[in-house]
Amino acid sequence: MDTQKQTSEKVVRTVREFCQMNRETGAWPSSEHAVRAIIQQREDSPFAEAILRYNRRILIDQVAWDACLARLSKPATQMPIKEEE
Repeated sequence: MDTQKQTSEKVVRTVREFCQMNRETGAWPSSEHAVRAIIQQREDSPFAEAILRYNRRILIDQVAWDACLARLSKPATQMPIKEEE
């Protein structure tokens, strides 16, 4: 039997490393100011699950960040418009 296990791999980087890699690949966000602004939003940010805190260090989970971007870039579903009476 050939079974494959799916593992949820984490690629964790510091904010500086994350931004440096984004600059090299041309991905968003590439500035530390943009990432830190997202971090300041805390739980209100859609990227909250990708932001990890370990003591005073803030780390970015690249896999979770990319999943959030993919989820946010999907087109919105059309909802029926409720007519006013």
